[in-house]
Amino acid sequence: MARIFKVSCNTGIKTANYISAPKSKQRLIQVGGIKSRIRLGMPRVSSIVKVSAKEVRPNGHTKKGEIKLGIIIRSKEKEHRAIDGCSIKYFDNAIAILNESLEATGTSIEGVVSAKVASVRSVFSLAKEAI
Repeated sequence: MARIFKVSCNTGIKTANYISAPKSKQRLIQVGGIKSRIRLGMPRVSSIVKVSAKEVRPNGHTKKGEIKLGIIIRSKEKEHRAIDGCSIKYFDNAIAILNESLEATGTSIEGVVSAKVASVRSVFSLAKEAI
């Protein structure tokens, strides 16, 4: 899976490559004599993932290729249903970078944040707008 995320917080990273979700598992299934692997627990909005810094800003403290933790704040794969019944679709994949204790390392987040991210309060409080 080659997923590239836009980093929406001001940590010095512009884009990041998806590496893995800590709890993703694979299962081998057989359908009609053909064996294939399916991945269980694919990352969705509010999933914590490992990413590698692909593009970094100059004079930043983060180097290209560093591995960081991040939480997915927007995903363009499928529409989300809000509590009031309207559907929401984002046009980019975005994450916020976290430290080892799962707190946001940046001081602000650009753009909107999905309301499902409320489980990580440090990220949710930095957002200007939540949907």
